[in-house]
Amino acid sequence: MNADTQRIRIRELRPDDSVTAITELLHVAYAPLAAMGFKYLATHQDDATTRQRLQSGISIVAELEGVIVGTVTLRAPEAESQCAWYSQPGVWPFGQFAVRPDLQRNGLGARLMSLVEQRALQHGAMELALDTAEGATHLIRWYERLGFRFIQHVSWDDTNYRSVVMSKRLTAPNPWLRIPLGDYEGHMSHAGVAQAQMLAGSLKDVVTRFQPRSLALFGAAGGNGLELVDFAVVRRVVAVEFNPEYLDVCTRRHAASFAEFQPVLHDLSQGPPAIAPVECIFAGLVLEYLRLEVVCSYLPSLLADGGIFATVLQLPSDGIPEVSVSPFPSLTQLEPAFSFVSPADLDASLTAHGFSRLEEKRLDLETGKSFIFATYQLTNPPREQ
Repeated sequence: MNADTQRIRIRELRPDDSVTAITELLHVAYAPLAAMGFKYLATHQDDATTRQRLQSGISIVAELEGVIVGTVTLRAPEAESQCAWYSQPGVWPFGQFAVRPDLQRNGLGARLMSLVEQRALQHGAMELALDTAEGATHLIRWYERLGFRFIQHVSWDDTNYRSVVMSKRLTAPNPWLRIPLGDYEGHMSHAGVAQAQMLAGSLKDVVTRFQPRSLALFGAAGGNGLELVDFAVVRRVVAVEFNPEYLDVCTRRHAASFAEFQPVLHDLSQGPPAIAPVECIFAGLVLEYLRLEVVCSYLPSLLADGGIFATVLQLPSDGIPEVSVSPFPSLTQLEPAFSFVSPADLDASLTAHGFSRLEEKRLDLETGKSFIFATYQLTNPPREQ
């Protein structure tokens, strides 16, 4: 990604955006395809056609210093279409997709696609679909890398080629991406929840007891207790977080407090983050949203020999929901993703991967919820095969 693409703002089309400018963008972006002999509508359409296509759905543009440099339009399922797939319930096609040539191959197209997927999901789409010339193999390969698959062929009345129809199954985004940081922190510190204080205290206790010079905080959010960590002890902090908004705030709040601060945007469910080993990992109320065995299998690779893994697990509480009730209802989105982790299962999995338990204690809050705080040491790291 170059400096220009970093300054690009992606937004929905506004009434005052220039249709003529978008038409010109389409012509220049599709010119190489026209030179290959493919008569896409976007190679020659007039402003009236551009306007009609923009108004046919949800149109998104990319803007650089006031100039539109990218565009795409997402459409609802079409009851009457030459393409049978586009008529299927839950299938949302997109088209009129273009990026200015000098900004291509820098990730802008993928960013536009990411927003299109989000919008489609928000409207209940199950599939995101497109069509392109079957001879445009470079485009087909690009869409395949994004997860699209072949569905059928179709021949449109206004083109001179047979099209390949491709589609991608959509899955609901991780609920953590839909919860504002203010809601999360307000919920966790609310008197009826009181878990922020418990997590921060547990993190402080770990640092005080084990004196690690390096610490990885899984599920860093906006800090989750880093303000209580003694920077004279911990010289290096690795903040691992899945939500980019959370990680940005965490970095602004805490980076200056430590000799080395490494923000890492990573989904822990997808494998280990790319970090150098640390002396201690703290994962407070994180494992409930991950596959236990997957995480335990890669923990040894992230810890120095003799390193410490500390965690806080929530225990089931009769009559109390998994996600506590608070004035922040957005947190209820987490309920389908939450799954209790048995302390016995954690112990068995960590033991199998070379850890020895040092401590396990129960934390009972006045709210009625109970937790387990446990620490483990990597005493028998697996040998590399």
